[in-house]
Amino acid sequence: MAAVDGTVLRAWRHGRGRHPVLGVGTIPEMWPTLLAPAANLAMHSWQPRGARRHGTGPLSTVDDHVSDAIAVLDAASVHRCVVVAWSVGVDVGAALAMRHPDRVAGLLMVAGVPDALTRLPGLVRSPLVRTITQGLRLAGPMLDAVLSRLPATPATVWPLRHSGLMLPAADPFDTARVAQRFLKQHWGWFLGLALIAAAGPAQDLRLLRCPVTVLAGRHDAFIDVRQIAARLAGAPQARLRILPNSHFIPLEAPEIVSDELRALQLRATAVEVAVRAVTGSPLTSGSRVFT
Repeated sequence: MAAVDGTVLRAWRHGRGRHPVLGVGTIPEMWPTLLAPAANLAMHSWQPRGARRHGTGPLSTVDDHVSDAIAVLDAASVHRCVVVAWSVGVDVGAALAMRHPDRVAGLLMVAGVPDALTRLPGLVRSPLVRTITQGLRLAGPMLDAVLSRLPATPATVWPLRHSGLMLPAADPFDTARVAQRFLKQHWGWFLGLALIAAAGPAQDLRLLRCPVTVLAGRHDAFIDVRQIAARLAGAPQARLRILPNSHFIPLEAPEIVSDELRALQLRATAVEVAVRAVTGSPLTSGSRVFT
């Protein structure tokens, strides 16, 4: 499919369940329980643009990714759904919820909130992003050739599961499937998404108007749960759950992710029913209810 600016996007859909969900910022294998038939979901997502392989054009922005998300939803004929985002994908998920509140019924952010993971000092942010981006373009082809040849099996991912970056609780087969897919991707796409988030302005999470759930790992090597709590302070309808996990919560605690998604869907439905009872129409960002 094509984005608004003509960029070719690689979108995917899994399942034909009753409940549409948009996944942001990662590959489908990262959500093992959400892809199971028992989840009764229709998962939609796309591969983020990330860092460009070639050329000297500007780095894509969060606005580009939000526009891409809307294009994916429109192509799938999904008007409104819950959004699930992992790691740096939470920057895009939160921006989507704030800029298009009519399209997002609820937001589940896993292992991060905007600006808690990728924030850089303002004076060095733009020069550093430009430098790293140029490095990605120069080194990308060589690293692609090397990483795509590395084996990923339950045995070879054992060191990763015991490295401290990930915990042994992660299923070895699920971890191997995720590693296989990541190694076959253009290696810079995920790092590129992190750079995009780091280069953009800070997001005020108090502007979120949908129910929000955040899952944070106490042993996350990339982020401090205190940062997450500080960034989430003041956000309405927000729930924070701290787990004894690392950054890879979807692989280490997949049942909790699916349970929290179901609970968020119920909250989102309850909020919409209550708002319609008072106003007769959906409540969008900027609206007010007077009683």
